[in-house]
Amino acid sequence: MIVRHQVNGEVVSVEFRVSGADVTYRVIREGADAPAFQTVSHVEAEPGVHSLLCGFRSFDVRLEHAHYGTIAQHRSSRVLLEPVERNGRRGSGGVAGPAQVKAAMPGRVIRVLVSEGEAVREGQGLVVLEAMKMQNEIKSPRGGTVRQLSVAEGAVVAAGALLCLVESAAG
Repeated sequence: MIVRHQVNGEVVSVEFRVSGADVTYRVIREGADAPAFQTVSHVEAEPGVHSLLCGFRSFDVRLEHAHYGTIAQHRSSRVLLEPVERNGRRGSGGVAGPAQVKAAMPGRVIRVLVSEGEAVREGQGLVVLEAMKMQNEIKSPRGGTVRQLSVAEGAVVAAGALLCLVESAAG
């Protein structure tokens, strides 16, 4: 399984392989050769909370599954995990039509960074959402055109609320 997310503006993929109780992983940065797999000890401490031991470092990661995706939280960092197919496309890449950009968590819209009809590139910021006293820039999942903007600055949104639609540049 491969999941992809952005860390400080850099696209990072993590590939996991599970064999019985053994979990191996590797972190792949876009455009870089993939390193060797590393082994991590993994225990589900309680439902949704995973304790990971990698070398001499320990991590507790909370996974929240919802209809809009999976959020991984370590300390105060929250990341929306995006599955990627083996050929490098996103798991939803084969779906025709505009991409629905949804709020990963409830919050308040602090800034709207685009307008309807505006051309955007993949990874470009669309909306800044404040949740749990942190500002999160919601980025475009693909290059294309903003076809519908469903929120305005100051709006309070629920988790899974539609923020905007981005129609692919290819059509």
